[in-house]
Amino acid sequence: MGEHAEGLIPLIVLAGLTATGKSELAVGIAQEFDGEVISADSMQIYKGLDVGTSKLSKEAMRGIAHHMIDIVEPDVYYDVAQYVREAKRCINEIIKRGRLPIVCGGTGLYISSLLNRTPLDYPKTDKALRKAIEEEYDRDNGLSLGMELADKNNEALNTVHKNDKKRIVRSIELQRLRDKSLIPLTSINKCTKTEYKTIEMILIPNDRISVYSRVAERVDIMMDNGLLSEAEYVYTNRSRFNTASQAIAYKEFFDYFEQKAFLGDCVNLLKQSTRRYAKRQATWFNRYEKAVFLNPDTLNFREVKDLVKNRLKD
Repeated sequence: MGEHAEGLIPLIVLAGLTATGKSELAVGIAQEFDGEVISADSMQIYKGLDVGTSKLSKEAMRGIAHHMIDIVEPDVYYDVAQYVREAKRCINEIIKRGRLPIVCGGTGLYISSLLNRTPLDYPKTDKALRKAIEEEYDRDNGLSLGMELADKNNEALNTVHKNDKKRIVRSIELQRLRDKSLIPLTSINKCTKTEYKTIEMILIPNDRISVYSRVAERVDIMMDNGLLSEAEYVYTNRSRFNTASQAIAYKEFFDYFEQKAFLGDCVNLLKQSTRRYAKRQATWFNRYEKAVFLNPDTLNFREVKDLVKNRLKD
């Protein structure tokens, strides 16, 4: 595969909303163009969390090499800087093998940081400060922290759901450590220096009904595949699994395990949480000015194949 004439590394970026078939499409592209897939999913890095993170089965991977999946235990702290470092290593090794690297996932911060569109100069976690902020959050379920975040950075708050404790706490921590607001979402395309020649494709349905239908079907399939058991595993280890215990697909069932809610209500809550997450993903990825937007409901693989083929020629 090698590098392009201008010295940039060719890189496929396949992103978009949850439950739109990104992983399956990435496998198809990899088969067609002798590629390997690099996951850009902040939860698929964790071992043992398979159903709730919608990891492909070995059969569904069809012999295509996948990277950045099952790389750490669920009790390990893993940040975006670590992801970028390891993902770049994977890309370089794939290129050395003469193959095409394909980054695929729905974690916008991971992808944007990999493409040098968001800064990585975040302060390291201050454990004492983090604990104090978490206690503040618990006192009123994040109301005062949400108001603080809104007061200092309205743009950042638009990308964080009011019940997303992990991200609100981290956002406040960063603000207090740096004494300035977070980098706004509008800046993700401002940095143009990159080592990659990207072909960016974003999967987003054209209407809300399609998103809701896909989410509902995805959740029902996960339940059939044993999500409840996996969620109980996270619940049992919630004191150690700091990230997973705040993740969609697991935290929604905690009230069921504590006999505070019916299972059906928790399943509906998961569908609602996932729809909201999809909306935040759409807000993030719609800022990708270089991307080709694809409707998964009318997706034609031949057109995708021709798109990739023509862009690689360029």
